[in-house]
Amino acid sequence: MSPQDLQKIVSEVISANQVIPFWAYILFIVLPFIGAFIGAYAKRKGENLATKEDFKKVLDQIEQQAKAVKGIEERIAHEYIEKREISKIQREKLEQIYEALSAELELFGRNLATVVSDIRRDIDFPSNKVEMLITLYFKEDFSTQLDYYQQKRKLLISHIRKLCEENMNRNNQQQSMQENLSHNHITKQRLAEYNQAKITIEIGLCKKMQNLTNHSTGSGQSQPISLNIGSMKRNHDN
Repeated sequence: MSPQDLQKIVSEVISANQVIPFWAYILFIVLPFIGAFIGAYAKRKGENLATKEDFKKVLDQIEQQAKAVKGIEERIAHEYIEKREISKIQREKLEQIYEALSAELELFGRNLATVVSDIRRDIDFPSNKVEMLITLYFKEDFSTQLDYYQQKRKLLISHIRKLCEENMNRNNQQQSMQENLSHNHITKQRLAEYNQAKITIEIGLCKKMQNLTNHSTGSGQSQPISLNIGSMKRNHDN
């Protein structure tokens, strides 16, 4: 009941010449104050409720932002680990290619020594491990070097096989050695060309390894951002 309503009631009672008890006067005086207090309290309660609702909205927004940041960090960390593992595998494959090239050159040297001396025994040709590894892992990086290497390797293998066939068709080992030595300049040329192709690939391997090392040492992982939402809620409630 508002003060205006009480004043109206008092006016009606007085105009009607009715006797008003003493406690009624007290009630008429106290009620407006009680009504004003209740109204102020309700208004204050509503403001507090609205403030809590606004704070809850802010917290929800912060939680959403924190989740988004965490998702980005996890994605960055995953990409960093994935790139690091890829770099590790690539470094291992580079080392395997270098070792395969060295073993291949050594085997070609033994084969040439065998066929030139007309030692009639089986020739073991190297596998295609170098070509396989480069094609699988570094085709775009070494496409030019690989083509040159394949060309010179094929010429060397063809030359060794030709010497083997000629040795098999001769009956005189001494004569065979003399004829092979007379064509020694071709043998040296084929071997030198192959060795140059091998060196070209090795230079590319060194550059690729250096790039992987620089990339590995120059990259870092961002530190995680932590937002203690629960603590903020407890502080606000208190």
